[in-house]
Amino acid sequence: GQRGEAGLARSPLAASRPSAAATSASTASASAAFAAAPAFAARTAEQRAALAAAEHRKRVDARATAAAKALARQRIEERLRQVSLEEARQRQLGELAEDASQRCRRAVAAGEAAV
Repeated sequence: GQRGEAGLARSPLAASRPSAAATSASTASASAAFAAAPAFAARTAEQRAALAAAEHRKRVDARATAAAKALARQRIEERLRQVSLEEARQRQLGELAEDASQRCRRAVAAGEAAV
């Protein structure tokens, strides 16, 4: 094997291979990344929890807004019903008053005719 390795070292292929120092450096950075992974995982878990909480707040806010709108709509509809009832009452009173005044006029006319 030694002669084959020596021949390989002189070949252009050997030049494209990383040196032992570069390999150990990349191994060191990989192990540093591996050591940092739990902290990163914890951070991403925190971020996921924060995102989930924000999404939940958004859903709760949307529900509260929808409920408030529905309540406002109910109140408006109730008020409209009251107004239309009141208008109907006023109309009826007006018609009754008109009726009464017509009867009075007729009675007066009949009385005058009788005189």
